[in-house]
Amino acid sequence: MDNKPLAIHKIYLVRHGDVNVAADICYGQLDCAVTDSFDGDLLKLTSYVKTNVMDKLKVNEVPLIISSPLTRCLALAEGLKLNLELEFHPEKELKVSEYSQSAFFNPIELQINEGFQEINFGDWEGLTWQDIGQQAIQDWSDGLLDYTFKNGESAREFDHRVIQAWDELQSKLNGLNQANSLDNLNSLDNLNSLDNLNNLNKLNNLNQANQEQQSKTIIIICHAGVIRSILSAFLHIPLQHSLSLKIDKMSVSSIDLVPAQAELSRCIGVNHLL
Repeated sequence: MDNKPLAIHKIYLVRHGDVNVAADICYGQLDCAVTDSFDGDLLKLTSYVKTNVMDKLKVNEVPLIISSPLTRCLALAEGLKLNLELEFHPEKELKVSEYSQSAFFNPIELQINEGFQEINFGDWEGLTWQDIGQQAIQDWSDGLLDYTFKNGESAREFDHRVIQAWDELQSKLNGLNQANSLDNLNSLDNLNSLDNLNNLNKLNNLNQANQEQQSKTIIIICHAGVIRSILSAFLHIPLQHSLSLKIDKMSVSSIDLVPAQAELSRCIGVNHLL
């Protein structure tokens, strides 16, 4: 029996906090400002990540943070990045304006992914539901998945965009181990062919080490719709039922991805409130 440890990628899906927009305003890709609760939200997220993510990482391992480009997500991602990097130099009381990646031994990478934006409501963005009108809302309700917002997108197009970005991320994670395995094979090419069994054992040992090293921890800060699409795809929930997934603001949903054996991948938790 093969007891090699498999690369397990830890994915944390975080929904942003409150936005400074009236309750009757339609917003998706509208770039809303954060509210006075932001500092408290950042503190709660930082505490959660320190306890549930950072304390479980190997020495010198750091998570990757991926964010929607919208302010309500990106501000949270930038704040989390700064707070976590200050862990390497707790004696430094740096202000954000004084922050420099070069000041840290292990800077945390922050990537912005356009594919993880919320749905684009097009001309509806920023309007009140009353201004949009009951008839338009009814037309949307009658074709919830395929109704295309003028100068925006449909729910189906939105889901396709998100899943394309999610699949690209998974492909990159899968490629890490495949690339390392190829490097290992190339490194053994110059060894005597009579030592095939010995070479295979060496390759297995190298692969085992690489799998352990290439397990990644990724924090994705995004939107309710994005998280629903990712979880629905992962759990094989039909798109029309995805709204049954409750995703609150400042909640975390987590997934363990096992590229080498997809059947071992697991949804660890959904909508854990911070």
